[in-house]
Amino acid sequence: MLRSSLHRRPARKALIRKLAVLSAASTALFAAPAQAQDQERWLAGVGVFVGVAFGSRVGFQWGGEVFTTHLFREEHCGDNFARSGLGPMFQVAVINLDSARLTLGLQGGGEFARNGGALSGELGGTVYFGKKQGFDLHTGFTLIEGIFTLSGRAQWFQQEYAATFGARDVASRTLLGPNFTYGGTAECIVGRPLRTANGVTCFDRHLPLSRDRHARATDTDDDAYTAGLDWQRAAKYECASVPAFLQLAAELLAHDAPDALVEAALKAAEDEMRHARVSAELASRLLGARVWPELPDVPPRAPLAGRAGLIRLSTESWLDGCLTEGMAAERARRASRLAVDREARSTQDMIARDEARHAELGWDILRWAMQAGGDDARDAVRSLRDGDVSAADGEEATVARYGCLGAREIDEVSERHAALSRRRLDALL
Repeated sequence: MLRSSLHRRPARKALIRKLAVLSAASTALFAAPAQAQDQERWLAGVGVFVGVAFGSRVGFQWGGEVFTTHLFREEHCGDNFARSGLGPMFQVAVINLDSARLTLGLQGGGEFARNGGALSGELGGTVYFGKKQGFDLHTGFTLIEGIFTLSGRAQWFQQEYAATFGARDVASRTLLGPNFTYGGTAECIVGRPLRTANGVTCFDRHLPLSRDRHARATDTDDDAYTAGLDWQRAAKYECASVPAFLQLAAELLAHDAPDALVEAALKAAEDEMRHARVSAELASRLLGARVWPELPDVPPRAPLAGRAGLIRLSTESWLDGCLTEGMAAERARRASRLAVDREARSTQDMIARDEARHAELGWDILRWAMQAGGDDARDAVRSLRDGDVSAADGEEATVARYGCLGAREIDEVSERHAALSRRRLDALL
């Protein structure tokens, strides 16, 4: 045993050096360009609401609002933190078509969880017009889910209260779609996800990857533009998989895993660097604007020691390797067969081969980690066997000629691969 350890020491040192080199290279290659600008921290929106008034006056209430929210921290791709903010708001409300109030004040709050529901509070002053005139103190709260709102509001001096239901629309900052009260919707990456101490890294779907703010090229057709956005997101996902595999290699080294597994994880990181680069080049051609893939701005996760670390390696190898990487391979394989554009077809073909190899690495690590972790590791994986696996969003319409699948096709491919993977897992448990 001692002789085996001594024999492995030079190879181990070489793997550690390679990990350090790849970490430095990826940071240099995918760093944000010098001319990049920070994301906007102000969101502006409008809303409408209807409901019932009660207290000193009873009746039907309807109205509208304008508001802005200054986020307390900048939004970054790969950010898992729940967002919060504060800003001014202006409301107009009418009861029974005979009396109106104008309210000016502050609104602010935050999400319960990243990309989840949110709660906002209101504090301000009210001026009455119509049959009732005067000033009042306004307070309120609003529960928010996507664009929909449920609010309770009070004018305390007049003892006038209201419960309303409404909707909000926040002005989009990008071409990719709308933001909501505290930012855009988020999605997890395709391929191996990057995990941090805060959970699986997700991305704001509507934050631009490209920092080149030029308008859409006039000679880009609709299909090419739609596909370009899809390849832009793909570059972002592939780039995030680079630190994910480097982190996997570090954890395998920490648990003294076989050198072949560590070497394969490092090779996978190299593959993802190439995927990010070629995906960005394809997106740039289709969009008519330069696209740069950038590493997620998230803190690294420290390896877990002992049996807990082996359990984590087992469960994540099943979820992130066997399932997610396998799904990515099947998606790319299907897209390659459908693609007409030569560059898109060759890119998807390359990605399919590499992701299939990454999925097999997941199975190899799973077997080793469950053997090293014993029954506890097997039980942990078994508990996740039938869990739902969410595929990342695709475009509603397929752009097959450019190697992009629609959401329905992505779901079909993912569900079929998950079923096959579960049967294969049963043979190992």
